[in-house]
Formats: sequence, structure tokens, C-alpha cells
Amino acid sequence: MSVQRLHHVQLAVPRKLVAAQRRFYGELIGLTVHAEGATEDHLRIGTEGGRIDLVSTDAAGSPALDAHIALEVDDFRSVRQRLTAAGLAIDETRPLPGYLRLYVVDPAGHRIEILQALPGSELSP
Repeated sequence: MSVQRLHHVQLAVPRKLVAAQRRFYGELIGLTVHAEGATEDHLRIGTEGGRIDLVSTDAAGSPALDAHIALEVDDFRSVRQRLTAAGLAIDETRPLPGYLRLYVVDPAGHRIEILQALPGSELSP
């Protein structure tokens, strides 16, 4: 198994800062703000090599509630087996069409999404 690429990083931001985030990452930093998958409350920013998803939240005091790092792998089942054998809790309750996907928490408490595009999927590399 090897990680193929950083797929995306998702960060939660207060709803009132979405416009400021769009300006910061798009106009000031120079990253592309993508229309696909974006809404008024969800910005997709980045390049072919990876992206940043900024998702608005109303959760006071918990801006990182759904924050995570997503890693795209080439052998999902092998990774899942190693994580399970290590005794880590795996969350597969959020299916994503076109992908095999799970979430796990790293030793420091960060949520990590592991995913692999299904063969024949238009999402497959």
C-alpha cells in the first residue's frame, strides 16, 4: 500500500467568514476557487494536486468539528486490514459514491479519511 496523493484537507469555518475565506484563498493567495461541489456554505479551493474544502458551520466554539485530512491510497483493503489489526476504530458509516472510504482517528485525535476510487469510476486516476 502506498498513499498516492493528498486528496483534500477539510476545515470548518464560521459561516460569517466564508466570504472572507473565499477572498483570502482565491484573491490573496491565488488558489483556484472551484464551482464544482461548491455552495454558498462550502468552498473548494486548490489544484489538481489536492484541494482544501472549507465548510461553514454554526457550531459555536467547535470550528474543527468535521476537520480531517483525506489520503488517497492504491490498496484500500490492505490499509483497512492493518488499521483493524492495530485495534483502531474504523468508521465506514459515510459512503461516498465512486469510492471505498473509511475514517480513522490518529494518535493525536485528528480525523483521517482513507479513500480509493473504484475501478471504472470516472473518479479513478
